[in-house]
Amino acid sequence: QTRVLLTIKNGKVIFIRHVHDDELVGTLSTFLFIAERAGYDVIAPADEDEDEDEDEDEE
Repeated sequence: QTRVLLTIKNGKVIFIRHVHDDELVGTLSTFLFIAERAGYDVIAPADEDEDEDEDEDEE
């Protein structure tokens, strides 16, 4: 059995990547769902603009 990922642009295959037996393919939302079901807390990083505003306040 061979699994591959294809990148198709304008109807033509432009990239092929073999998926190894120890690899999973899924969306980010699927990954987050699995992580949360496993008990992990997934927290988005702080917005960079907010960090810059805080740095300016400290000066």
